[in-house]
Amino acid sequence: MPNKHLLRLLCLCFIISLLLGCSRKSGVLGPRLMPLAVDRFEPIHLEPYWYYDLQLSSAERIERVWLAPKSIYLLSSLNKLYRLDRDQGIVTWIDQPAAPPRVIRQPVESQDKTLVVAHNIVKVYDLRTGRLIKEFALGFSANSDPAFDGQRLFIADSVDRVVAIELETQLKLWTCRAEKVISAQPAYLDSLLISASESGEVLAYDTQTGGTVWPDYFHTRDAVLARPVLTPQACYVASTDSMLYCLRNGGGDELWRYFAGRALRTAPSVANGRVFLPVPDKGLVVLDAATGVQIEGFQFPDGRQYIGMVNDRLYILLDRGRIVCVDAKTGQRLAELRVGDFDFFLGDDTAPRIYLANADGRIVCLHQLGAGLLQLQPAKRPGP
Repeated sequence: MPNKHLLRLLCLCFIISLLLGCSRKSGVLGPRLMPLAVDRFEPIHLEPYWYYDLQLSSAERIERVWLAPKSIYLLSSLNKLYRLDRDQGIVTWIDQPAAPPRVIRQPVESQDKTLVVAHNIVKVYDLRTGRLIKEFALGFSANSDPAFDGQRLFIADSVDRVVAIELETQLKLWTCRAEKVISAQPAYLDSLLISASESGEVLAYDTQTGGTVWPDYFHTRDAVLARPVLTPQACYVASTDSMLYCLRNGGGDELWRYFAGRALRTAPSVANGRVFLPVPDKGLVVLDAATGVQIEGFQFPDGRQYIGMVNDRLYILLDRGRIVCVDAKTGQRLAELRVGDFDFFLGDDTAPRIYLANADGRIVCLHQLGAGLLQLQPAKRPGP
């Protein structure tokens, strides 16, 4: 007869191997990460260019996603920061800038550097490898997401100042005060920095000197909580006084204003000569960027967010987890698709692509149907 002890040992080993296999599967893939159907997005004339499944632990979820010029950054509930190359669709590095519950601010990049502010600590990484280049203390608690020009960091403190800090020496180059606290991320373009405060001030600085660019500061009638949006011609400011203001970069004078009738707390998207403004209880409003006039035919009372443009089609996120494909010339709705399994939607302003991500760690890059697939299978996590 077979040895009873040997049989029991074999049975126990088999059970343990099953349990370990199940544990590995649930720890690597989130509950919704099934194989991606490549033809899923055909109804809205898109297909995956690449997709990537992050290997999250069973207790980890993605909470924030940001698009940068060369990267997609994803922050998890464990404060782990994942950097994805947005052209190749691969994770190049992972780091934990600070342990929870420290606040990790939006990563910003310039040239070959990524800058991350964690509460009152600044960390500078090599953009492609994630090698830590520099780390230093701010000397104050950050109250806004940063702006970064590759040499200088611009960030608001918890009182009423925007502070410019030289990266090489960590010296404070200049500061500018507002009437109240600044919580909106400053906007940077070339040598112009725009900040807006909770007192409604909109201030313009020369990043080299800290001197004011406008002869007088602009003032809204209530707090500005959304980041200003800068283009080469104008600055767009959404205020809780229910107005969207368009200001001329050169002098700060008002070019036009749009009355939304609701407090505005979300920054607009400006693309292809249009302004896409989310308005609470009114949907997504589409305005001419030069005049502020609402564009006829583009009505989206169920709209939540402008996602992007691919060739002659606009893509807009609607309520109840839907994406609608719209004719860019007429505003006619061509098709829509349910995407309730995704939580984050990002538009690419340099290429005809859009990005979808979810809390379980799936990221999909979409482009025109028939343009070709870079990556049919989810890429592997980089080694330690």
